Amino acid sequence: MKAFCIVEKGMEKVCELELKDIIGIKSAKKEPGVVIFNCTIKQLTKFIYLTQSANRVILLLDTFAASKGITAMKKKFITASGRAEIKKHLKSNQKIRVDCERVGGHDFNAMDIEALCGECIINEAKKNKISISASMKTPDTVFYVYLVDKNAYFGIDITTKNLSKRTYKVFNTSGTIKGTLAYALLRLGEYEPKLNILDPFCGSGTIPIEAALLSTNTSPNYFSKQFSKQLNSKEFERIDSKRTISKLKLIYGMDRELRNMKAAQKNAKIAGIDNAVQISKCDIEWLDTKLKKGVVDRIITNPPPESKNTDMKELEKTYMELFYQADYVLSKNGTITTLCLKTDLLEKCAKKRGYKIINRQDIYSGKQKYVVLTICRGGTNERM
Repeated sequence: MKAFCIVEKGMEKVCELELKDIIGIKSAKKEPGVVIFNCTIKQLTKFIYLTQSANRVILLLDTFAASKGITAMKKKFITASGRAEIKKHLKSNQKIRVDCERVGGHDFNAMDIEALCGECIINEAKKNKISISASMKTPDTVFYVYLVDKNAYFGIDITTKNLSKRTYKVFNTSGTIKGTLAYALLRLGEYEPKLNILDPFCGSGTIPIEAALLSTNTSPNYFSKQFSKQLNSKEFERIDSKRTISKLKLIYGMDRELRNMKAAQKNAKIAGIDNAVQISKCDIEWLDTKLKKGVVDRIITNPPPESKNTDMKELEKTYMELFYQADYVLSKNGTITTLCLKTDLLEKCAKKRGYKIINRQDIYSGKQKYVVLTICRGGTNERM
């Protein structure tokens, strides 16, 4: 069968890597905001349960251009509704719903598409003497239309929920980021299980928690297994049996604010991975008193951002301290990966401390554009 993942723009490669790691998919077709792949239902079930990058995973029925207007799209829906792949999902007395998600500019809205697509499916069912009805609250099958810029993707939503939402995110702090974005930051920073990782500005703990989910083979939906009936719940139990909670706490989350530390600890407990992380209160300038020299392989973090109300001198001091401390705690081949809205000051401070930018990646969370920088030592400025 063919399926596609809906991801944030800039995360397509990250999703492809995750497909390879979880279910062994060697190649996938990447388009803006979408990753298309072939798989079995067992593979799909496993990926849906473990994915940390995808917003949704949809069974793909058809693709077509969204740029030719709503009349052309109606013809496409009529054609697609008559295909065998859809007919096998239509049974008498079944309830359906059509959801539409749009990214980019179009001369129609999501409700127009939902009504149009639903009408085509119901009309096709009538031709085949199948009695179905629409239901917003209790559908048996959810058809999904994803419109991103000029492209349209039509399929069946067997996840039935937004996979980017994390049930562990109960105690949030200022500047918290989505779990999918934190996961992308980890993968772009080349984090791997068994590497020591530090987030010195951990806030409510999203980055260390996502690292712990990855390293322990724990699903973000470990405590919320509500999915489509098409997915075998026994497969979830089999995956859960392979969780590996290490006694070695290689994942460090630190924050200067006590309330942030408490929030991160509580969220880690809710996620079920509190035994895999070490979260503590620590100001950036005291890292070298908390950690041994060279113990950290990856610093991956969302540092305090530049903004209109920022005290730039204080922020520069914080950034300089980050690189000063990194000289001590980073291993020989260690790297720093940061999520930034603006990068000028951070790059300036990195250069001053003898670090260099080795990778730059634009990534989105909704409409918000971020820049991910990966930084390594570039000179002989290492602390002794």
